[in-house]
Amino acid sequence: MLSSFVALSLAGSALAHGVVSYIDVGQGFNGPDPNQSDASSPVWTAGINPITDAYSPDMFCGPSSSPNGAGSIGAGSQMTIYWEETSYQQWPHNTGPIITYLAACNGDCSNMNSGSANWFKIDQQAMNNGQWVQAGLMNGGGYQVTVPSDLAAGNYLMRTEIIALHNSYPEFYPRCISWTITGGGSNTYSADATASFPGTYSPSDPGLADTGSSIYNVQSTSDYQFPGPDVVTVGQGGSSTGQAAAQPSANVNVQVNTQEADTESGDDSNDSGDSDNSESSESSAPASSSSSQEAAQPTQQAAAQENTQENTQEASSSSSSSSSPAPSSTASSDSADSSCTSQASEDDCETKWTQCNQNYTPGETYTCQDDFASCRGQSVQRRLASNAKMTRRRVRRDAHNAHNKRHH
Repeated sequence: MLSSFVALSLAGSALAHGVVSYIDVGQGFNGPDPNQSDASSPVWTAGINPITDAYSPDMFCGPSSSPNGAGSIGAGSQMTIYWEETSYQQWPHNTGPIITYLAACNGDCSNMNSGSANWFKIDQQAMNNGQWVQAGLMNGGGYQVTVPSDLAAGNYLMRTEIIALHNSYPEFYPRCISWTITGGGSNTYSADATASFPGTYSPSDPGLADTGSSIYNVQSTSDYQFPGPDVVTVGQGGSSTGQAAAQPSANVNVQVNTQEADTESGDDSNDSGDSDNSESSESSAPASSSSSQEAAQPTQQAAAQENTQENTQEASSSSSSSSSPAPSSTASSDSADSSCTSQASEDDCETKWTQCNQNYTPGETYTCQDDFASCRGQSVQRRLASNAKMTRRRVRRDAHNAHNKRHH
């Protein structure tokens, strides 16, 4: 496994880019395009370049970051976060931890900055089965983060970051997400909110100083020392009232709260015609609050019919762009090779990837990454793109219908 990590690192040693592309919390949120505002997304807009200076102001939420909308979720909710290098291009790195923090906004999260954010760590991930969790992002996978179940209700800013350690210096990829968290918890974790960005990390910290070839001495999570504070213990954080930890609220009532001006003016112009024509706005705002549910109820049957038509159209489009149709549950390969057949399932490709790395001998030509990409990569990209596209269309229609009912 050590040799496979080295080979993969050398293959992608140049500076690359990265964005949060999608968050699945029962319903989905698309990340904004780089440096482009999107009031329908809770993910903050930022540039795509890595940060190589731990003391840079960009360590707050990413290069030239700015807020967008906010999503509403319940305490205890689990989310899966996906990253891309650029639009529909898979994450390029495989080495280093993934760390996630929360900070209480004490008001509107759009007013948060590096001076006002006091962060507590809720999750950190390094290796799983001898492979960095980060490496799974290269295959179109995501990583799971769970919001503390006893967290007091309120507005919180989430900071999730990937730290790439394949070069001789760490590359930081932080991204922020604005959440309104609901539930009956009372724990603010204020005593644990000791981190600041910039300020918490130093290049000499354990977990950051070991980069380049030395990082490949790490063979398991127990071998790695994470930078920053410890992960909070649910039920024991600061300012807890001693009450029993709150149960997760009914899983993930997710809603994007956009600014009133966008709802009243920008959305009117975008939604005045066919709702699919506004797809470029990348909206992913599920209307799941009680008021929007009531507004959307009369149109659910029509929306279902439209979804059926769109699925038919997408299936037709997909088949016409490919030499042979491929079911969504299988991975399609443009050039079948000895490692991965054109009809191999995604699980089969994963198994072949693991076997290839285990069997690799230094000095031989390293082909595992290319073989895996041929076997599964294109299928994963197509599936994620299709899911995100359908989510945007459904959400856009729901928002359009709710908006029209509200104003008629």
